[in-house]
Amino acid sequence: MPEVGVLIVALVFGGLNLRSYVKDETRIWGIDYMAENELIAQYINENYRDSVLAVSDYPVRGYINLLFGRGVYEYTNVDTAREKAVISGKQYVVMLEPQEYGEGVIVLKVARIYDIQKNSVQFLSVENGKVSIDDAADSN
Repeated sequence: MPEVGVLIVALVFGGLNLRSYVKDETRIWGIDYMAENELIAQYINENYRDSVLAVSDYPVRGYINLLFGRGVYEYTNVDTAREKAVISGKQYVVMLEPQEYGEGVIVLKVARIYDIQKNSVQFLSVENGKVSIDDAADSN
């Protein structure tokens, strides 16, 4: 019977400890790279919704798809992504350039936007919470 008492005490203190962590917002901190990933995804989804999303040399798993709320082609070069855009009637190809910093930390700071109709390229980047877009020098 003393085991039951110990179990009840452990459950009560465990529950109180969990409650204190959940209610105390100072114990919850933001992760910088996730905020910037969300910012670049939001910008692309708002401004380039009519696009094919692709990554040339990186595997796509659940995080990137969930971040953008749609499919992202993995291991796809620009020419193949353009073909997919033309076939599906999309105006843009967005080539994401993820960087990995440690296990499971994927940072999206850069993307290239290819406008199929205008045959132009723009360079999109995010830094310090701001998105900037510049015309790229080449259209390949």
